[in-house]
Amino acid sequence: MEESLKNQHKKFIERLYKPFIFYIPRRLYTELDPKGNWDDEKFDDVFDTVVLIKEDGSNQALGENPSNFYIFPKGLVLSKNTYDLFDLKEKLNVYSFRFLLDNYLKSLVFYVRISKWMHDNIRADINDIQEETLFSFEKQMEAIHEHWDYLQENFKKKSPQTSNPLGENIKKEDLKAVNNLIKISNAVETKHSINTKPKPKKTEKKILVTDEEAEKFLLKTVFKVNS
Repeated sequence: MEESLKNQHKKFIERLYKPFIFYIPRRLYTELDPKGNWDDEKFDDVFDTVVLIKEDGSNQALGENPSNFYIFPKGLVLSKNTYDLFDLKEKLNVYSFRFLLDNYLKSLVFYVRISKWMHDNIRADINDIQEETLFSFEKQMEAIHEHWDYLQENFKKKSPQTSNPLGENIKKEDLKAVNNLIKISNAVETKHSINTKPKPKKTEKKILVTDEEAEKFLLKTVFKVNS
């Protein structure tokens, strides 16, 4: 039985963020919030914390642990999407394939931009970032950008969705993929965290960064788009 377009698209998107390494910068939230609501200590484990999502979907705060082993195969993982696209181009009718490709490219635009932004800004946000971790951000950016360039070369189509994602503003509907990252921020709450240093026992506080708040932050600060 042929796999549905919906399931095929879901599989493509999962490969974009499995594996993936990212962080949410506190400085940008505080710049947007002059009242200082984001300065509360309950957000200490959310901001400026590098989170690693592995290929199997498990995730954790990286701490001082290595990440290269998980991020180096990123190009191979993305190449699976490329192989599948070539295969589906032969199997699907032109309209179904174009629908699948266009929706995938919309999501890929977000990862192209955010991977570059994190690579360019992480040193300013996390002073004690390890060189090994920096290298992971660099290799991740390169793998995603190479994947984008290859698709543009081999599935070329004149469309705003397939133009240079670094050369123009992104639309709000292109950022559906951000929800996958924001939900992962729960990883730093300790259950899956690899930073196991004991802390004084205190009442548990929930991470209060909602999908809507995080999306507005990314739209305004990273992509310069007002929601």
